[in-house]
Amino acid sequence: MILSGAVAAIKDWFKENIFLVEADRSIEPEDAPFTIVRATEKGQYIQLHDQMQPNTALVWLIEHQYAVRTFAEQLPSLQEIFIQQVKERIDA
Repeated sequence: MILSGAVAAIKDWFKENIFLVEADRSIEPEDAPFTIVRATEKGQYIQLHDQMQPNTALVWLIEHQYAVRTFAEQLPSLQEIFIQQVKERIDA
């Protein structure tokens, strides 16, 4: 069996602490307490460092004068999780 359990629990188990941030300007990563993973038309995707809480990142953005319009956790789809798990089993 590849996956078993409630959908929400499975997605929570495989989340990577990645959040979409839409702000009034691009985030400058020099002293940010997170990593910018990629930027798109929608905004920038940030990955929180180990044990960092989302509120800490949001507070940092606000304290650095970013007008945040969107701050949304990005959870993987079941399809993405399934493909990842199958690949890991093949590579093992």
